[in-house]
Amino acid sequence: MEKFYQLGKLIFKLTGDGIIHQHIAEELSSISIDKSEAYQLEFRFVKNLPEFKNYVLFPPVLTSPTKFQFQRNNFTYQVSKEEHQTLVVLKPALKLKFTEKILPDNLIKAKDWNYLLPSEAMAKNFMYNIFDYLTQIENLKLSQSYIHASSFEKNNKAVAIVAWGGIGKTTSMLKLVTEDGWKFLSDDLGVIDEEGMLYRSPKRLQIYAYNLVGQPKISERLLSNRTLTDRLSWYMMLKRRGIKGVRRRVSAEEIFGQQSVSARARLTDVFFIERATVPEFKSQSILAEELARRASSTILSEIEPFNKIACAVYSGEQSDVIPTQKELFDRTFAVLSKSFSKVNPVLIKIPLNASPDDLANYLRKLIK
Repeated sequence: MEKFYQLGKLIFKLTGDGIIHQHIAEELSSISIDKSEAYQLEFRFVKNLPEFKNYVLFPPVLTSPTKFQFQRNNFTYQVSKEEHQTLVVLKPALKLKFTEKILPDNLIKAKDWNYLLPSEAMAKNFMYNIFDYLTQIENLKLSQSYIHASSFEKNNKAVAIVAWGGIGKTTSMLKLVTEDGWKFLSDDLGVIDEEGMLYRSPKRLQIYAYNLVGQPKISERLLSNRTLTDRLSWYMMLKRRGIKGVRRRVSAEEIFGQQSVSARARLTDVFFIERATVPEFKSQSILAEELARRASSTILSEIEPFNKIACAVYSGEQSDVIPTQKELFDRTFAVLSKSFSKVNPVLIKIPLNASPDDLANYLRKLIK
């Protein structure tokens, strides 16, 4: 089975079969397109990998001048450059415990802090640990890039909140879309091209219990339609693990509704948010190049295991399949510098103890 998808300007292909392949296809369904003869990247799921000959080993990376192989999270995969596409051949190894073979699905999921089956957890790992860094490499060839941002749009305004993880951008986005009528574009990694066009991210949102603290409307959206077993698991994990120890992965359509999800919009406002030892909220203009530097550094942190693989590849047989860390940073910086040059970037410093409500209310003043 083969399916095609479009992420901004990037067209890629997903081929193969199996339950993990099926979960991934479901997650990407919001950006599916008809068959395309021109595509830049293929993810091919197979039962057996081609034999890898004449390689150098830097555990767990095998590298040669034309391809590399990596193993992590029950995936072994090879990446090579074909004539017109990058080919990723993957062999998933779903390993089930005895209880996972005999228990019903809802009880298996109830034991997981994400409420996922093992096959769903593997699909999630594919999205974060394989899909993200390989699509970023291809993005840059097309003059577009990921940004670690929550983004949304309405009335010819498109806003991107760029920040390091855990700053509060997700909760603020959830509030603004849920309460103020904005339309979702991205959470975690959004896509922007050098002309400043923001594109819809297909990845599911990861919503933690801490995103719901003091947020009854968001809590209602996330939990009200879940099964009894799902809700019981949530509250048991919350009691045992705390607000950072339980989360759910949901599509934008599931939590916001189709009418509150957009496909793309041109960036008009971009903020870089950081928590600091300041007594009150403070905002100031910054240069597009400075924001691009900050955003590019954040991307390098978000697309692991890229750094580990790049280090291994360039410790041995160099390959043009994957860039060096400096090359990826420089290319990301070049795209984002042009993207942000179309607007007036703003740096926002927020107090260490500022709540998501405080941040959302401050943003409302800036983007009204």
